[in-house]
Amino acid sequence: MIIFTDFHRLLADTHFFQVCRQSHMSRFGHLPEGSQDAAALSASSAATSAGDAADAKDAAEDAQVAAEAAKDAAETAKTAAETAKDDAEASKNAAATSETNAAASAETAKQYSGKPPKPQDGTWWVWDATQQKYVDTGIACDLVGPTGNGIDSFVLTSGDHMPGSTDVYTVTMTDGSTKEISVYNGKNGTGIGDVMGIAFDIEIPASGWINGKVTISDSRFIASARYKYFIDTYDECRDEVKESVIRPQDIKANGYLTFTSEFTPLTDVTVNILRVEVNGSGNTP
Repeated sequence: MIIFTDFHRLLADTHFFQVCRQSHMSRFGHLPEGSQDAAALSASSAATSAGDAADAKDAAEDAQVAAEAAKDAAETAKTAAETAKDDAEASKNAAATSETNAAASAETAKQYSGKPPKPQDGTWWVWDATQQKYVDTGIACDLVGPTGNGIDSFVLTSGDHMPGSTDVYTVTMTDGSTKEISVYNGKNGTGIGDVMGIAFDIEIPASGWINGKVTISDSRFIASARYKYFIDTYDECRDEVKESVIRPQDIKANGYLTFTSEFTPLTDVTVNILRVEVNGSGNTP
């Protein structure tokens, strides 16, 4: 069987076949009826095969074009992905660099804030964060401020300091100017007596606390309204006193002072006591 790959060639060959058929028939007479049908069927099959071949060729060409387009699209996508990856890496590196620079700037600012310029050897010296030391700017620091005005003399001009009177003082300034100041002398009053007192320390042992209480024995504790007690502690014991909530109680018997606490102290505590005695504060012994 002949397979035709070109439609025009098919038409020419078909025409040639018909001419040959007619010539044969003219020479040999009419072909038998069965032979004529077979020849016609062969011609039709050849034409159909030629059309199918042409369609297959077109489809193959279309498929090739689609494959080329898909390849180009894949290459483009690959290039875009690589570009995006490069951009992401660049952004990551830029962010890391910015973070490092920000941290360095913050540290530098911190250094400068704690190391202000200072005068030294007649010039100003400033802190250099790079060298980690003060450097000489060469700028002179021999600054002369304005002349001040102080007190040259303070003299009593009038008055004798008598209670209820006023004394006048003349103040002469270093620039030659003068000012007068009046001072009133208060009258003598009548008080209730002298104030006397003693100060001493006592130690509260951590082992002495029982059920949130401890009693300290000392002869300087006197149960009398004539005495007032001011109790404080030293800095090294202040946190322990505060956390344990240590409080003194009233002195109800001579020689004893009881303290209470909400939490048992873990260490010994030293407190200082100021006992003040006021004469004439009443008839209570």
